[in-house]
Amino acid sequence: MGGLDMNERQKLVDTYVATALEQGGLLLGDHLSVDVSSNEDRSDFVVVTVTYDATELPVWNLYQGLPLPEKTITRTSLIRAGGY
Repeated sequence: MGGLDMNERQKLVDTYVATALEQGGLLLGDHLSVDVSSNEDRSDFVVVTVTYDATELPVWNLYQGLPLPEKTITRTSLIRAGGY
């Protein structure tokens, strides 16, 4: 992952996400949060956490009676921070 520090890395991620949201789809930008933080165990990795409030997605109305995932979706990824 590029960026000299955590602030720059957060800006890079925010720009990427904003561009992806502009391309369309079902995701709403104000329901999405992305956090870039340092990894406590390994300084050469960063942790990217994406959280999406999916309560307004139409899927919740399509499958009545079937088990569905949580309406708040959170995923985390560990990414190498430069130094390849």
